[in-house]
Amino acid sequence: MSVARFLLALCCLAGLSACAGAAAPQDPLVGEITAWWAAHALPDDIVAVQGGTALQALLAPYVPTLPLEGGAVAVLAALQEARPAYYLASRGILWDGLQAQPWFAEHYQPVLVSADAHVGFSPLTLYRFASSPFDGGETIAIAAQVEDPAVGVLRVEAARLSQSRPKRSLWPGEPLYLTLTLQGDVREPLRAVLTLRALADERVLFQVVHEQPGGIPTVDWFPGRPVEDRYVILPPADLAPGEVALELAWFRPNGAPFGESITLAQLTRPAEVTSTAQTPDHALGAAFGDSVALLGYDAPVQVAPGQTFTVTLHWQALAPVPTDYKVFVHIFAPGGVLVAQHDGQPVNWTYPTTVWQAGDFILDRHPLTLNPELPRGDYQIFVGFYDAAAPDVRLPAFDAQGAPLADGHVQLATLRVR
Repeated sequence: MSVARFLLALCCLAGLSACAGAAAPQDPLVGEITAWWAAHALPDDIVAVQGGTALQALLAPYVPTLPLEGGAVAVLAALQEARPAYYLASRGILWDGLQAQPWFAEHYQPVLVSADAHVGFSPLTLYRFASSPFDGGETIAIAAQVEDPAVGVLRVEAARLSQSRPKRSLWPGEPLYLTLTLQGDVREPLRAVLTLRALADERVLFQVVHEQPGGIPTVDWFPGRPVEDRYVILPPADLAPGEVALELAWFRPNGAPFGESITLAQLTRPAEVTSTAQTPDHALGAAFGDSVALLGYDAPVQVAPGQTFTVTLHWQALAPVPTDYKVFVHIFAPGGVLVAQHDGQPVNWTYPTTVWQAGDFILDRHPLTLNPELPRGDYQIFVGFYDAAAPDVRLPAFDAQGAPLADGHVQLATLRVR
C-alpha cells in the first residue's frame, strides 16, 4: 500500500474532512472509483456516502454524491426514502450496522471493492440498488384486530400488495407479492393462514401457512413493535375469470380459530375477450390496417436485468381480420440491437386474429425475460403484427393522427432497466 493511500485510509476512518485536500484526482483509490463510475453509471445515477467525511470531499468533484448523516438507523432510513442508485461505504461501525439490516442486504448488492481490500485495512465497497418485487404496488390500510382475553390481541395494520388500484388484477400462474404489517401481544404461538378464495363458489385457489409470521413466533413479538410478514401468492394456472378474495386467518396450537378471518383485498381475474373496453395504464390510440386499434398497454416503467415482466396490449377489433397475424413485442437497446422479444398469436395462442369480430376488446399479454447480464440503461419497446405465413409482411401501422409509421410497428414508452 502506498503512503498516499495509507494516509487516505486513515483520513476516511477518522472522518476528517481537512485531509481531503491531500488527495489529487490521480489518487489510485479515487481513480479506481471514478473509472468504474464512468464505465458503468448512468447520467442520472448518484452515490450516497457518509456526509462530512474526507471520502465525500474526495469524490464530490468527480462523482454526484448524496451526503448521509447519522448512524446506521438514520442512514438506513435515508436510503429507504431516497433509494440512490449507489452507496459507498468504508468498513466500520456504520458499515457493520447496515450489513445487519435485512432491507439493506436485500436492496444493495456489492459491485466494486477497493483494490486494496486484500490488505484488510478499511476497504471501500460500492453497492448498487436493486429493487425487490415486494417494493411495488400500493399499501392498503387494514387496521383490523382480533382478540381473545385468554390469548391476547393481534392487529393487521396494513397490507402492501404488488397490484394497485383501480385494477388489482391477477393472472394465472403469475405471482403476487404481499407484505403484511402486524402487531400483537399474545400468549400462544399462533399461525397465520393466507387464502385466495373464489367469490363465485367459495373455492380455495391458493393457501399458505406461516407457523412463525415474520420469522418470529407470535409469543416472542414485542408489544407495539411492528412485524413484517411476506407472502408470494401463486394463482393456479387454470384460474378462470372472476372475483377473488384475499383472506387472512389465525389459528391456535390446538387448531381452534383465533377470531374471525380478515379480508385483505378483493382482486379480479379479467376476461381476455369482452364487449367492453378496459382502461389501460398507458393510453395510445394507434391503429394497424383498417381493422385493429391499439387503445393502449400495461407495462412496468422500470425493471431489473434478468427480470421477467409482462406487456399487456389492449386491442379493439374494428372489423373482421381475414389474415392470421402474429403479434410481436420487441425490446431494443439504444443502438438498435434486439435484446428481448415475444411473438405469437394473440391471447397466448388461443384467440387468433382470424376469429376476431368487430366490437371485440382483447387483452393480449406477452411475457418477456431480460438477460441477467443486460446493461443498465433505457430501452425501447415496439409492437406490431406480421403475417404468420409470411413473417416479412407486416400489417401497416398508423399513429393517433393517422400518419403511417415506419417499419410497421408502434413504439411504446421507454423501459428503464436499472
